[in-house]
Amino acid sequence: MESGKRAGAHVTLLSSPPDKGNKGYSIFLQNYIHKSLNPPAFEIACFARYFAIADRLKRSSVDMFFLSDTDILIQPKFSEIESFVGDVDTLLSAATTATRDPYTYLEMSPHFSFWRKDSLASFLDYIQQTYSTASGKALLESVFERNRRLDPRSGISDMTLLAMWQKECGLKVENGTTIRDNKTIDHNVGMSSHQSADQFQMRWGIKRLFRDGADLLFRTHSGQLVYPYAIHFQGKYKMIMADTLAGKSFLPVVTAQLISALRTGRSKLARRRQVGNSLSTGQ
Repeated sequence: MESGKRAGAHVTLLSSPPDKGNKGYSIFLQNYIHKSLNPPAFEIACFARYFAIADRLKRSSVDMFFLSDTDILIQPKFSEIESFVGDVDTLLSAATTATRDPYTYLEMSPHFSFWRKDSLASFLDYIQQTYSTASGKALLESVFERNRRLDPRSGISDMTLLAMWQKECGLKVENGTTIRDNKTIDHNVGMSSHQSADQFQMRWGIKRLFRDGADLLFRTHSGQLVYPYAIHFQGKYKMIMADTLAGKSFLPVVTAQLISALRTGRSKLARRRQVGNSLSTGQ
C-alpha cells in the first residue's frame, strides 16, 4: 500500500470477504469444488476478492481499476501506465514456463492486473457457469489433468479460471508480462524468465535491480534496461520488499536465506541417509 500511495495511486484496501448478503458469492460457495494442494480456505479467499470488488463497485462510479496484491511494489511512474495498458479490457500476467508457450499451462495471475467493470462482471459470470454446470465441471477436470501433466503440484485456482476465461470470453485480455517500449509488469522478482525464458539478469536469487534515482530497473542478458511499473515480491521475497522500497541493502536478509537453505539441504541429506541405512539393513 505504501508504494502505491507514494506513486500517487488512490488505494483502497479490501481485507474482508464479500457481504453476507452477496447472493453470487453464496452460490459460488455452494458449487465450489476444491482441486488444489492449498487449503480450501486459501483458494476460496482468492475467489472471494472478485466478488468483494464487484460489491464495492456497485457503490462507486469507478469504471476501471487495478487489482494489486499487498506484496507488490508500485513504482513512481505508475501515473504513466495508461499508455502501457492501452485499450485492453483486462491485463493479467503469464510468464514463460517450462513449455515454450506460456498459455500451454493454463494459469494467469492477477497479482497486479488492470480491469474494467464489465470485464470483472464477465469473469464472475464465467466462474459461476463453470462451477455450476456439467459442462463446466467436465472442463475443470480436463484442465486439472492437463496442468497436472505439466506440473504435478498444480491444481485449480482463480488463476486457472482466469486463463480459461481469457480463452473464451471474447474480450481483449492481454498479458502484462511483456516488454513494450522498455516497460513491463513483473511476474515474480524471483524468476529470470519473463516474456521469454531466462530473460533477466539475476543476483542473490532475484532479478538484479538497478537504481535510477527513485526508480528500479531490471536488465536483460543482452544489456537492455527495463522499467517495471510493478515488482512482485512473492513468497519468501516479501521480507526484502520494505528495505527495497526504502533504498536499503537487503544483503543480511539474503545471507539469512542462504543459511536457511543450507540447513534445509543438510536436513534433507540426513533424512535420505537415514532412509538408505534403513533399506540396507532391512528395517
